[in-house]
Amino acid sequence: CDTYTSCYQHRLNSHQALVLRVEHAVRDRKGLLKSIMSIICHLQVVLGTHSSNSHSEGHKECSNLESNHDTSGLAISYPKVPGQRSCVTDGFKRSPCDASWIREELTSWMPRNVKAGKCSRCLWEAPKPTPAPTPDPTADPTPAPTPAPTTPAPTPAPTPAPTT
Repeated sequence: CDTYTSCYQHRLNSHQALVLRVEHAVRDRKGLLKSIMSIICHLQVVLGTHSSNSHSEGHKECSNLESNHDTSGLAISYPKVPGQRSCVTDGFKRSPCDASWIREELTSWMPRNVKAGKCSRCLWEAPKPTPAPTPDPTADPTPAPTPAPTTPAPTPAPTPAPTT
């Protein structure tokens, strides 16, 4: 159930972040479309291909076009996010490795001379491994410092000079 809950929450967070990014992109694109439509309109006025009778009237119409242009066709509807379901584990009381499960699920259709093969338990069914024993404690520290090594005393007489 913990895996399901964390997976659901992760996907929900990803979905919400995506919706936020798309909403910003839609808002930006609507603004760009309005600006482009206004620019095209102003160019038509300058080039004389606009339907208005005068430049000032045409530019006024173009200025109103930006604020009145319908961008509803760019709207995006988002599906409703499904709610998190409860985690029901009742169906997992028996394992395919249990003798009762094999008897009820397999033997009814298996030939009489065939036996179910060796079964490997699912990870969620396997018993948790026994933790390693803790190591023995370390030896107690030395109670007193180790004495420094002694240095031999120098020789009393000087060393004789080498002979040739």
